[in-house]
Amino acid sequence: MAVIRRPGGGNSASSGGIVSLPLFLGLFLGGLSMYYYLDGGAHPAPSGLLELDRAAGLTSTATSNSDGSIDAIAAQADGWHPIHVYYGDRSGLGASPTQESFAQVKQDLILLDLIGPNGYFIDLAANDAKDLTNTLVLERHGWKGLCVEPNPIYWYGLSHRKCTVVGALVGGTKQKVQVKFRGVYGGILGNMDQKLANRKKEPDAATEDRYTAPIMEVLKIYRVPQTIDYMSLDVEGSEYEIMKDFPFEEYKIKILTVERPSNALKDLLLSKGYIELKTLAWWGEYLWCHKSTGFTPDHPKIKKIVTEERN
Repeated sequence: MAVIRRPGGGNSASSGGIVSLPLFLGLFLGGLSMYYYLDGGAHPAPSGLLELDRAAGLTSTATSNSDGSIDAIAAQADGWHPIHVYYGDRSGLGASPTQESFAQVKQDLILLDLIGPNGYFIDLAANDAKDLTNTLVLERHGWKGLCVEPNPIYWYGLSHRKCTVVGALVGGTKQKVQVKFRGVYGGILGNMDQKLANRKKEPDAATEDRYTAPIMEVLKIYRVPQTIDYMSLDVEGSEYEIMKDFPFEEYKIKILTVERPSNALKDLLLSKGYIELKTLAWWGEYLWCHKSTGFTPDHPKIKKIVTEERN
């Protein structure tokens, strides 16, 4: 804890009653710090740090000692530690610059048609940087966002991307869980579909202990805007566990694609003003929107989307 000491006696000032420059600066900076961080939060801290520290469990001392950057805030938050990956050159991603879509059922092109360029996304979970990604093409059209991926084997590839890479297993709250990272089908034991992973012949993996990162901390630490243009929600059975604690009263998601949503998740989204627009694929990929977008299942842009049928 930072301690502010009162200046001492005569040794703290120069002769003739004139305050020395060091003492003057100390008093000025101390007063400025008190202005921002005391008085019960009556005065906002620079760069929204007080809002961030309350959400992420930081103290005023921690944020006042940081430089205000995302890395600095994350480094001070309980349970977070920034990692920087040297990728060498963005061309190392090896993604064709002319490929129109990388998504499994053209979710990226659907988003560009519905929202346009220069949006903001959350890719949860991001998985591979280019193979079956819903967001790489969006980046090529000026979008920014978070690529949230707990499996470290994907971090090097994602480091070539423009998105902010968050190596976290996101949940509603912080909980200790057991996980298996079986390729694209990895997830929390009890939630993930082990039978599907077996059918797809994904190699088995060791069971690991992990902690889920609260969704609110992710939103606050990484300064997610209150209007999120697109969320790709595909976390192998844990979708409802995340969204039940999503702060819908603070954040609005314009468009979502959700893989195999449970009835509980559908009911939750409907209760928060979201509309199911379209089935995108036979195996359970769905398009949702917030009612404020004006889209409905009968909107011309929605009706023209082709559902992928089973062969």
